[in-house]
Amino acid sequence: MKSRLLILCVVLGLCQIILAQRPEDRQQRAEEMKADKIEFITKHVGFTANEAALFWTQYNEFEDEMADLFRTEKKVKRQITEESKENDYDNALQTMMETERKALDLKMKYYDKYQKILSSKKLFLYYQAEKEYRRFLLDKIAHKKNPAHQNDEPGPPHK
Repeated sequence: MKSRLLILCVVLGLCQIILAQRPEDRQQRAEEMKADKIEFITKHVGFTANEAALFWTQYNEFEDEMADLFRTEKKVKRQITEESKENDYDNALQTMMETERKALDLKMKYYDKYQKILSSKKLFLYYQAEKEYRRFLLDKIAHKKNPAHQNDEPGPPHK
C-alpha cells in the first residue's frame, strides 16, 4: 500500500512539473529526466556496455507497452462524470482491475527477458535502483517545493 502511495506521489509530482512547462520545455525536461534515470540506474547496477544496450532496448519496449496500458485506463476514467451510472463505474473498475492484471503480466514477461540479459545479482540491483530513483525524485521534488532546504541538495542515495 505504501509503495503504491509513493508511486502515486512521484507520478503526481512529475505530472505537476511537466504540466507547468511549455510543450517544448516539457519534451526537453522529459528527455533530461529519462537520461538522468538511465545514468542513475546504469551507475547503480554497473551494466557493461553490451548489457546496457540490450537492457535499455528491452526497458524502452516495456515502458511503451505500460504507457499504452495506462493510456487506455485513463481514457476510461475520463469518461466518468457526475452523470455516470452505476454500470459506468462498474465498467471503469473492471478496466482498472484488468489494467493491473495486464501490468503484472507485462512485468513478468519483461522479468523473463531481463533474466536473459542480466545476472540475478544485476537484475536485483536494477529493481533496487528503480526504487531508489523514485525516492531520489521525491526528494528532488520536495526540495523544489520547499526553498528553505535549498542548501540541502538532494543527491542519489548511497549504496
